Amino acid sequence: METVTLGRAKEIAEVLNSFTGEPEYNELVAYARKKVGATAHEVSMVLTFIKDFQPVEIVSSDIDLEAKIDVIANQPINLASELQYNYAVAKVLLQFIVSKNSLPDGEEIRKTLREISRFSDAMLKMQERVYNVQEMQKFQDRVLEVLTEDQQTLLLDMDI
Repeated sequence: METVTLGRAKEIAEVLNSFTGEPEYNELVAYARKKVGATAHEVSMVLTFIKDFQPVEIVSSDIDLEAKIDVIANQPINLASELQYNYAVAKVLLQFIVSKNSLPDGEEIRKTLREISRFSDAMLKMQERVYNVQEMQKFQDRVLEVLTEDQQTLLLDMDI
């Protein structure tokens, strides 16, 4: 079994990164073979490695607070992931509070439970909206199936 050294993998990854066409597997292999003489197996290993590891953004500690906020603010948001993360933090916090050897503060537990409830409600509302949109799409598709082609054309011309 052929292995790829870190230096060789870096060389292949840099070549693959410079590829300007549509990233189709056979074209990537041919491109890397031409540029650095890589074998198909080496390219396959590097592509698998790249695919398996999502890029991790490392924010340098010498960046000021405003620059850090700009970095985070300019990233696309995934609402479901954010809600899930905040829910997990609140749940772990509650578990930590309850598992402490000292008697937990009742107000602290109530606040944490309120936050967990808030995250759950937000997630439920978001899932409900997605479900409603999907059901509306199914209804519209069914209506279009029933209508004749002439009726569909007429509806499209009316911008309904």
